[in-house]
Amino acid sequence: MKKSILFLLMVILFANCESKIIQEPEKLISEDQMVAILYDLYVLNAVRNNSFSDSELQDITPAQYIYHKYKIDSLQFAQSDKYYATNVDEYEKLHERVTTKLKDNKAKIDSIIAKNPQEKTADSIAKTAQKPLKLRDSGLKKRMLRNSLVLDSIQK
Repeated sequence: MKKSILFLLMVILFANCESKIIQEPEKLISEDQMVAILYDLYVLNAVRNNSFSDSELQDITPAQYIYHKYKIDSLQFAQSDKYYATNVDEYEKLHERVTTKLKDNKAKIDSIIAKNPQEKTADSIAKTAQKPLKLRDSGLKKRMLRNSLVLDSIQK
């Protein structure tokens, strides 16, 4: 009796562990677009959480910005993200592409900063003229330049 109950429980357990594949949503976001969306989300969140970022950036909701930029809605994003997440290996590759893109852009920004340590964008100069700001260390200058370059790349 105990063996038959144990066998029945094992069968139920294995039946429930069966891989459940989610159906592809009607409005599935392509992998390339998903990489671009996740990249923008990561950058926006990083800039937004940076204590040195502009106050106007604090008003931007990253999700709303993404929905508007890519002409998608929250349900479409959630369903696509869930669909891609069901295949862990493919989802990991998707995130590796995002990470590679982040590292590449960081390297580009760092090389620009290294070549032109005193260069600032016109917006930064205009804002400095509006309210004087004393930059005490070069690290702060680099972060401000990086933020302005990141914002420029997002807005394109």
